[in-house]
Amino acid sequence: MIIFLVVKYELGYDSFHKKANRTYRVTLNAIDFNPSVSFGIGPAMKNYFPELEQVTRVWYKNDGVIRIKDARYREEAFMFADEYFPKIFDYTWLSGDANTAFTDPNSIVLTESMAHKYFGNTNAIEQLINLDNDLNLKVTGIIKDVPENTTLPFKSIEQLWHPEAIGLMLEGFIVMRGVCCNVAGIM
Repeated sequence: MIIFLVVKYELGYDSFHKKANRTYRVTLNAIDFNPSVSFGIGPAMKNYFPELEQVTRVWYKNDGVIRIKDARYREEAFMFADEYFPKIFDYTWLSGDANTAFTDPNSIVLTESMAHKYFGNTNAIEQLINLDNDLNLKVTGIIKDVPENTTLPFKSIEQLWHPEAIGLMLEGFIVMRGVCCNVAGIM
């Protein structure tokens, strides 16, 4: 019975996405397996493979400090994504609109548990959040918490092209020697 449950859990990774059977993750296979590739891969894939319906780029930040007014929270699992992310991955939106949530470079989408942690029963939409004293973000969406068996674990999604976020990515780019993001495409 335990083996059955483990196998079911492992085979269920990302199966909650409607397009899971058509979604592919681009990885780097060099000295070791690495799920990160250059940001330039996304546009190149879209250009050279017209059969791709959509391509998105994702970058992770391991930890940071969230500040809301005078309260501070040390958090993990930040994800930065472009506006195409919700066109590939379908999460359950409790507030906000998947089509417009990432149009503003200062936007952040929170999981349900993070929204409740930061704002209690107050409506979190349009509330302001500061990340690492660098990024001033406005909550544009709330989604249901992400299942544990996912290849994209996160507690919040920030707009990838926020000017200060690019500075954070470049810092990570240098530390990580040229690999900085995940690219996913759907056929």
